[in-house]
Amino acid sequence: MRWLNKKRAGGKTTGLIFASEATGYPIIVETDIQAKTVKEIAVKLGAKIPEPMSVKKFFDTSHGRHYEKLLIDESPRIIEEALRKYFNGIEIAAATMSLDDIKV
Repeated sequence: MRWLNKKRAGGKTTGLIFASEATGYPIIVETDIQAKTVKEIAVKLGAKIPEPMSVKKFFDTSHGRHYEKLLIDESPRIIEEALRKYFNGIEIAAATMSLDDIKV
């Protein structure tokens, strides 16, 4: 897994849109509204991407399960939601991450 770390409005979502177009991997976001926004940005950029999905849509349907890889926008929120789902609704109070162990 690779991490793209930039400031707010630094081009992270745009970078994921171009990566999605190049790879065919869908972008997973926190909400349906964000999925719509990503799709709108992709259209403005002229990028053809798979339908972006909220994390809820991904977990609640089998729609995204046939992909081998995913692109995650705003990963801390998605990770928290995924952990909450995995741990049956238990809220995650804190988590750590060592960037030394991650390909950047």
